[in-house]
Amino acid sequence: MPNQIKIPLWGNRLASEITKRDVVELINGIVDRGARRWSNISLTIIRKMFEFGVDQAFLSESPCETVKSQVKDKPGERNLDAAELKILWEGIADTNMSEVVRRALQTVILLGQRSNEILGMSWEEIQGHWWAIPAVRMKNKKEHRVYLPPLFFDLVGHPGTGLVFPSLNEGKVMHHNALSQATKRLLDRVNKDRKKKDLLPVESFSPRDLRRTMATQLAELGIDQFIIGKVLSHTEKSVTGRHYNKYHYDKEKEAAMRAWEARLREIVK
Repeated sequence: MPNQIKIPLWGNRLASEITKRDVVELINGIVDRGARRWSNISLTIIRKMFEFGVDQAFLSESPCETVKSQVKDKPGERNLDAAELKILWEGIADTNMSEVVRRALQTVILLGQRSNEILGMSWEEIQGHWWAIPAVRMKNKKEHRVYLPPLFFDLVGHPGTGLVFPSLNEGKVMHHNALSQATKRLLDRVNKDRKKKDLLPVESFSPRDLRRTMATQLAELGIDQFIIGKVLSHTEKSVTGRHYNKYHYDKEKEAAMRAWEARLREIVK
């Protein structure tokens, strides 16, 4: 790791020359520009960079060690109800978007996994009705097994090779922003049509909100919150869960996904 920082505000200064005051001023500047959430993301990235320098003995200490986030992240609240899900599902079918994006967006609704995990899905990761997401592609760096109900294969077709949702650049994974952009265009189209009919608009949402929606629907179906966490691959915080209990809960995850599939089919019929 070269002892140099490539951040415009800091010019070509050496990493060892950067002080805590420099870091604070950089983060405060991002907040002042109105990019409040990005300030936290930037601090996380910069902190990891300096921690790597310390770990590799390029630096004796990190200027980020006691720097606190300037903005407290608020947990998301947006959750689509059954009526909104039906409107969304029908809108996906009617909106002018590519077939691969359409199928990917419906798969996010069905499986409840993160957009980048869905878009990186390959047929080689699928065995029967189970999709094993490699640890390298998971946020918690642990392999995650997802049960694929019949509706998934109705959406994507028969197993093949390569990426399930290939981008226009052959062999490359579609950028996760593609789904965010498609969601925005979809919402604009849906609300334009609803306005013509004097109907209330559908409130804005993101692909991440679809993940929260699925979790909420599972809870309404009576699925235990612990199992919902397993379906979503949330990190287990207890010592027992992290270090001793190696059961994968496949049977319970399959039951949860089958219940959700049945509920989703009922909503969109």
